[in-house]
Amino acid sequence: MFYCAQIDTQNICVCISQLAGKIDVGNMIPIDSMDGDLIGKRYNKGIWEDVLQPEPIPLPLSPTEQAILQTAINTEYMMSLMEVKG
Repeated sequence: MFYCAQIDTQNICVCISQLAGKIDVGNMIPIDSMDGDLIGKRYNKGIWEDVLQPEPIPLPLSPTEQAILQTAINTEYMMSLMEVKG
């Protein structure tokens, strides 16, 4: 069995494969094992490098989600006040 990491146009690993034959494709890098930790890393002159991922941009809450969140916050606040007054 042969293992390989498939890279995209930016040399970032997008997939790990197990093949029955030798690898002779430019975007397939031979590797020693089925190492899923390589996914998302960049292949640079024989070395796998971590790639900084941008922080995800949070989606705004819908009015319904905002109301649910506010209700949960208010309920938690009221429960804590009741515990303090005991």
